[in-house]
Amino acid sequence: MDTNQYIASGVLELYVLDLLDTSAQREEVERYVAEYPEIKRELFEIETALEAYALANARPLPAALLVPLLVSIRDTMPPTVDPVEPPMATESAPTSPPTADASTALPWLPWVLAAVLALVAAYLYFNGKSQVGEIEQERSELESEFAVLQEECDETSTALQGSQELNQLLTNPATRNVILAGSDNAPGSQAIVFHNVERDQTKFRATNLPTPPTGRQYQLWAIGDDGPVSIAVLDENLDADVLLDVDFVATAGTFAITLEETGGKPTPDLSQLQVIGEI
Repeated sequence: MDTNQYIASGVLELYVLDLLDTSAQREEVERYVAEYPEIKRELFEIETALEAYALANARPLPAALLVPLLVSIRDTMPPTVDPVEPPMATESAPTSPPTADASTALPWLPWVLAAVLALVAAYLYFNGKSQVGEIEQERSELESEFAVLQEECDETSTALQGSQELNQLLTNPATRNVILAGSDNAPGSQAIVFHNVERDQTKFRATNLPTPPTGRQYQLWAIGDDGPVSIAVLDENLDADVLLDVDFVATAGTFAITLEETGGKPTPDLSQLQVIGEI
């Protein structure tokens, strides 16, 4: 067994704090402690460190808790047996005041001291355990925050990688920027297609395409040797800042957009031509 990995897992700390979920886990720790001296030594160091921490950070026992406890202990003590009375003194014998005996004056004092010591020990233990629990909670919260930051970092890394790939495409000498200008049906509309036959990539950006009427969608076509081929049915709400991946057609020489019924059509309705541009 890799004892270093087992020690680093944190199970020994949970064992000392009595936070393991099952008795089987506790028995496993005890078995490893008996079998591996390094695990036994680590467990001892953890117990010593937690005890020192609890003592160093202990708070004074509140008087409001101590006084009622002492009274309760005193009231529950068994009654003491009265000492045997001495024989009656004769009239001629001089009388002397009784002598106080500490063992009869405070018969419950040793019990009280023992109870107080036990209470103080319990208070220190549970107070220290509570503080260790708070530390564990803070550690758990920090781990959650780290996981969130790690996820954000991964998303940023993915976005950066995508930006680098896009930059490589747009700056590649083989990439052709095809401006799709508005037709008579939509003279103010405009879009751009980035077409690269070496990388087998085509991307699209809608620089100015109004929201289509209800029940209609824009459809992007690549026109080549085989006639018009649909390479994308565009979203109804197009963002001018978004660069879309569309299907690649190697023989495309012209790109065009028509306004079709929702879902698109297998062939374009040229009477609804919106923009068009040649490579």
